[in-house]
Amino acid sequence: MAPKQIPTKDSFFQSKRTMVEVKTPSAPVETPKPVPMRPRRFLFEEGTGEAYAEVVDNAAICLETGNELFRFGDWDPEENHQPSGFQRPFDFSPPGGKRHPGERFVDVLNLVKAGIISEKDVASQRAFTDEELMHAMDRLENYRREMERLCGIVGE
Repeated sequence: MAPKQIPTKDSFFQSKRTMVEVKTPSAPVETPKPVPMRPRRFLFEEGTGEAYAEVVDNAAICLETGNELFRFGDWDPEENHQPSGFQRPFDFSPPGGKRHPGERFVDVLNLVKAGIISEKDVASQRAFTDEELMHAMDRLENYRREMERLCGIVGE
């Protein structure tokens, strides 16, 4: 197979063109991939909304003086800019396991066990009114008292 020939750049506008052989490169030339730039992160003053510091690595650098203001805790810039505190699951349990006295609480599992509401109601995600829930919880409390009374009599 004969090597491919193309006209030279100098002879392009001439009536008789001179041809040169096209040499295939032995290895393709790799172009370096651009390094992705991270967006600059700023800290803003709450009252005015003006930026006062830039976040570089895990430190806040003052925009006016260039001094380090403070450092963040354990923070890895490779983890989507989220502090490590957000990696842990949230704990919504009340302190010491005690609820506020005015907090409404519905014990669905024990309402089903006592037969006050059915599993079908729970599975269908039926919405109860406040009055129905208060009445059901009162019935559950009466059920518990009755069970304690019966267990106390039987146990003697």
